[in-house]
Amino acid sequence: MKQNEYEYELTDLQKMYLVGEKKDMLLGGRASHAYFEIIVKNSKYKKIDEALKKLVLVQDVFRGVIKEDKFIIKEKMPVKIGHADLSKMNTDLKEILLNEIAKRMFETDFNLEKGPLFTFIVSKISDEESIIHICHSGVIADGSSHEIILKNIKVLYDKEEVTLKCSFKDYADYLNELKKSDYFKTDKETLLKRYEGYDFWPELPLKKRESEIELPKNNNIEFFLEKEIYENVCYIAKEYELTSFAILFSLFSKIISRYSFNKKFLLNIPVSNRNIFLDGVDEIVGLCSNFIIFDVDDSKNISVLDYAKEVQEKLLAIMDCDTCLGSDVIKELQKNTNGALVAPVVFTKISKNDSCNIENMAIRRTRSYTSQVWLEVLISECQEGISVGISYVEDLFQEIIPKNIGKNYINCINLLAKREIDIQDIYELPLIEEDMEIINKINDTGKSLDERSIFEILEYNFNKYANKPLLCTQNEVLTYKNVKENAEDIAFLVNNNIKDKKSIVGLYLKKGMSQALWEIALLYAGISFLPIDIELPAKAVGECIKRVGIELIITDENLHEKIKDDINCKIIEISAVEKSKYKVSDNYNESPVFINTSGTTGVSKTVELSQKAIVNCIFDSVDVFGLTSDITCFAITNYCHDMSLFDFIGIPLIGGSIVIPEDIEKEPDEWIKLMNKYQVNFWNSVPALMQMLILSEEDRKKEAFSSLKQIILGGDYLNTKLAEDIKALNENIRLFNVGGPTETTIWNIAHEVVSEDIKKGQIPYGMPFPSTKYYILNEKKEICPVGVKGTMFVEGLGVSKGYVGNKKETEKKFTDYRGKRVYNTGDLGCYTKNGEIIISGRKDFQIKINGKRIEIGQVENAMSEIEKIKSCAVVYNEKIKKMVAFYTGDENISETEVEKQMHLRLPSYMVPTKFYKIDTIPLTANGKTDRKKLIISLENKQNPENNKRENSDIMEKLYQFCEEVFENDEIYEEENFYDMGGDSISAMKLAGKIKRNYNISFSVTDILTNPMLSEVENVIKRKLLS
Repeated sequence: MKQNEYEYELTDLQKMYLVGEKKDMLLGGRASHAYFEIIVKNSKYKKIDEALKKLVLVQDVFRGVIKEDKFIIKEKMPVKIGHADLSKMNTDLKEILLNEIAKRMFETDFNLEKGPLFTFIVSKISDEESIIHICHSGVIADGSSHEIILKNIKVLYDKEEVTLKCSFKDYADYLNELKKSDYFKTDKETLLKRYEGYDFWPELPLKKRESEIELPKNNNIEFFLEKEIYENVCYIAKEYELTSFAILFSLFSKIISRYSFNKKFLLNIPVSNRNIFLDGVDEIVGLCSNFIIFDVDDSKNISVLDYAKEVQEKLLAIMDCDTCLGSDVIKELQKNTNGALVAPVVFTKISKNDSCNIENMAIRRTRSYTSQVWLEVLISECQEGISVGISYVEDLFQEIIPKNIGKNYINCINLLAKREIDIQDIYELPLIEEDMEIINKINDTGKSLDERSIFEILEYNFNKYANKPLLCTQNEVLTYKNVKENAEDIAFLVNNNIKDKKSIVGLYLKKGMSQALWEIALLYAGISFLPIDIELPAKAVGECIKRVGIELIITDENLHEKIKDDINCKIIEISAVEKSKYKVSDNYNESPVFINTSGTTGVSKTVELSQKAIVNCIFDSVDVFGLTSDITCFAITNYCHDMSLFDFIGIPLIGGSIVIPEDIEKEPDEWIKLMNKYQVNFWNSVPALMQMLILSEEDRKKEAFSSLKQIILGGDYLNTKLAEDIKALNENIRLFNVGGPTETTIWNIAHEVVSEDIKKGQIPYGMPFPSTKYYILNEKKEICPVGVKGTMFVEGLGVSKGYVGNKKETEKKFTDYRGKRVYNTGDLGCYTKNGEIIISGRKDFQIKINGKRIEIGQVENAMSEIEKIKSCAVVYNEKIKKMVAFYTGDENISETEVEKQMHLRLPSYMVPTKFYKIDTIPLTANGKTDRKKLIISLENKQNPENNKRENSDIMEKLYQFCEEVFENDEIYEEENFYDMGGDSISAMKLAGKIKRNYNISFSVTDILTNPMLSEVENVIKRKLLS
């Protein structure tokens, strides 16, 4: 080291800044730095230059360089001062060039080891006015230093001396000694306990993950508040015994909370650390600041005034722990989180130093950048008012988010200052007008209601389309006239076996012609009915009948035997129908249909649907999807699923034809034959069933798709890969993504898929149907801003009366929002700026691992983007607290390759710990991903007792076939076919192998009805013998 140079260890905050700048850190790669301007009136170039050069000699940090963890102060540092003469330019051009200078200086990269760690430019505005532009590394000065620099420049400009009582080295030594005290240990423990249960950051809507941004680039938005506005805020603060800081920070934290999915999180507040026992520390330039970590809790429904009082009390309590700084806290918090960012949203307020009324000099504007910060609001007091700058990482956010955060913040300050909102009485801060216009437009769904009854429409259609096919199967066709005649006989029988029109009838039938006929007949006769899934155990059927109060069950001879010992109501077999002369009259039934839904609990709940809601949903669908009476629908959906109501109720009301795949619900090849036979032009199902159709190798598949005009897919996530496959088979098909829970009647929101959706990799949920409104609310039931995720609540005609016989669940899910009855869907979504809604998974599909919230749907979406993957599902293993992924795909996409691809797409904490390649993702009876079967399958895979094998020729062959189909060498004899991850597609493959190997007739049904390998073995033996 040269003579007259000295060095000392960097402070913790300096070290934190330097570590954060490293390229391998999240949002690293750029150094922390700050920029500000000083206006000098009655100025002279030469005197300004001399003052700046003297400043570097007086304040030693300007002569500092950094090597490793040492701050080295050199005796001299070259000072180069740039000049710009703007005096001859007009006002507009001056401002443009001043902004360009500010932008260029703000992007300065400083050489830490060589220096200087600052740059000066002086712009001549006129003969009487200049602007000093100063940019410096974040490690040499803080915001408070800017006032000190201003004061020093004034003194030096006037050719006076600046004398310092201490140096930054003295400050650094003081901090090191402080850490050795007992006070430090106590304060640290107090603060760490305080932050337990808080998320490390607000969950703001991000465009990219931090790990995807190689070199962060910052953008800035500037706002300005007039002096009068700020003075009014200060007056209101004083009125309620609050500081202006408490008011401004409270509004900011509530706005951030409004844009955040979580309501308890940490924010960063930079503070001066000069209130210490070190004489002269207020006069040195240096990073004599730190920050406090503030625990925001905006989960309570309290007024803004009460919230601000809590904030002020918290601030005082945190600042009482003043020996332990924010940098010390973050170091501790990061120990168990793999270096996750802590409190990356920052609120900075730089107060005007009233003791520093500098004649002819003032700070004009300030801007700063801190590495590893998502977003920072910087409030600076000046003579004219306060400037509010928002600096944010450009690639991290859609521009609308930080811009609207700023607009919301400024709007709320203005409203408060003008007393247009009362801090005592307001609980929910208003959104900006642009957001409310978009939300109101999305929900502007008013339309005159269709007041016709189901009977009235059916009666008309039975006459108008008398000779037109209504119900079609492989071997039978019933015209509208046939159906009406049968319906009258059915109505006569049922009416003679129930008490009155309030009675509910249970349909316990196999899907097919009889089921469809009875459903239409009961609808026509105004008799309430509930379709009951024949896959339910007999005991569950009995419980359903008791809960709903079903008076009569309609079934057939075989199914009658299954349930006769478990139910206590009257049973009629369909064979009991006799010819009658009964004529159905308009017996209006307010609640003609009841439908079961399991939701996410797995426990069956029964929903009561109204006639008016059904009729309007059907005919709104006609308008939205562009349907006519020429419709020929392929009724593939399980008839106990609400989407099937459109098939069996909607199509007769429209005047179309229904094609029913009787006894071939799991045979896509057979579907195609039937579709071609009747020229099917309309398809309605969950996406998984459409995927089964696409995977079929039937020769006439292309022909079947060429007839399709509309495809409606709902009930589960529609990925762009499936949409692309559909369009590849027929680019003219109108493909709709639909949504809406059972509780809101069939569906109530739709989006027509276009090529742009496929390119973007995201298909919107869509726009609400007429007479339907979607409120996207946060956990406090505040409306979410545009672009912000929340829970979707539905209001409208389709919202059902609730769950029959389940008051507790009804009160939980059917609730109130601003005096309106709404249904809580449990689905997460957000409004978009183009006037639609995007769905982003379910609240109950969110998990937390190591304090980080993970949306399982987001992980699945990332997997589905991998080119060779066809379908996937992710489950959470509660026992080991890990995510496990299952997928289907091309033969050459290995589990190792999938894991590698996932690490390229997601941060490590979001990547499942294990990947299993299976033949197909198991589906529920309704065609949704069966996560329970996947979890059971996972438990079996992890149980070594299940891997024991018995040897037999047929069983050994079955092991081989299953290993080939499922690519799994851990198959055991008593394993269930479904537990292996099997369903219809893998059953097709397995049946084909058995058929070819043993030269016997062997169908998919043989496997699905005999799911144990030992049972399959017995079926093979029996067929070989015959």
